[in-house]
Amino acid sequence: DVNAHMFGHFLASTYAPPLPPTTYIEAREDEDIELPEPNPSVLVEVLDCKDVMTNGIFAWVGMCNLRPLYRILGPEPRYLYYAENDIASNWRIVNKMGAEDFVERFRRPSDAKLPVDCEKGDYGGCVVEAKLTPEIVSKISMINSHEEKLTIRSKFAEVYGQQFVAIEGNS
Repeated sequence: DVNAHMFGHFLASTYAPPLPPTTYIEAREDEDIELPEPNPSVLVEVLDCKDVMTNGIFAWVGMCNLRPLYRILGPEPRYLYYAENDIASNWRIVNKMGAEDFVERFRRPSDAKLPVDCEKGDYGGCVVEAKLTPEIVSKISMINSHEEKLTIRSKFAEVYGQQFVAIEGNS
């Protein structure tokens, strides 16, 4: 004999009402995310450098000599910055900030405001605009420095706004 009252309690304890749609927010899969226009003051790509570890996407992590300072999106740090010297000011890529040795250097024009304005580098590399994509956003997690990850995410949120939030939500 099964008591109908006990059976009712049993069923009631295993039933959970559906969550209202406002309880959670997910990106819609039926809508394409509109990718933002390239912004070379925040995101650039280095191509064709003979040092293959230098090729890749570089994101803004600060300012140096009144110009953007970029870091490669990957586990090993590489920095792209403007070195201001009396004789030879230029954009260069180094393994760590403060290093005298560079892995790529863009000498012309010497007063370029952004690296995308430079000619080919000493080792064949060139800097081009990069568009923010889900693949690029997912590369932020590859960075070992927690502080640099936060800096990049904050800058992307500031510059790209809701488009960045939507892309990060889909990554």
